[in-house]
Amino acid sequence: MRVVGLDDVPPNELTNGSWSKMLLTRERIDENQSFLGVSLFTPGTVSAEIAHEVEELIYVTGGRGELRSD
Repeated sequence: MRVVGLDDVPPNELTNGSWSKMLLTRERIDENQSFLGVSLFTPGTVSAEIAHEVEELIYVTGGRGELRSD
């Protein structure tokens, strides 16, 4: 087991003061088959398309938005 805390991961700065932290990735944990990040999206933020080679988990805690998936 490995614990990855929010403070252990630097944020990827996005537009409008939004940010994202990639917690569970192949680079961080060998043989990982999933992707988990924490993001804060401020109103009006539009992010670029992102593709992951593993499954991505999404958990929304508040607000609303639009997610497009292929």
